[in-house]
Amino acid sequence: MPVNPGRLRHRVEVLDGTRVNTVGGPQTTWDSLGTFWAAVVQVGADGAARYAQAGYTDVTHEVVMRAGPRLTLGLTRLRWGERELQPVAPPTFVDNRGRYARIACREVNDGESHAGTSSV
Repeated sequence: MPVNPGRLRHRVEVLDGTRVNTVGGPQTTWDSLGTFWAAVVQVGADGAARYAQAGYTDVTHEVVMRAGPRLTLGLTRLRWGERELQPVAPPTFVDNRGRYARIACREVNDGESHAGTSSV
């Protein structure tokens, strides 16, 4: 399926997490890997059912972006405006050339802090 680059109209910041064990317990620090153009779409009922059949029941958004930044499940977040999205499945390539990746994400509302700081 071809991707129209004009649809990549959202700015998404890719955050890379580093877990550190401290006296107060484990903490995660989020550092920015860069900001990229992407298409962010909230998943409807049909999309949620499709992901649920594949075993991913908590998908809330799909992000399509040019392939590039390496994403590690559990240690990568995508910041879209004030929202933070966490990939829940490995990225899949939208085209046969590997230029665009589709990333199934869930919105994170757990109070973890933003890039450069650690969570409590």
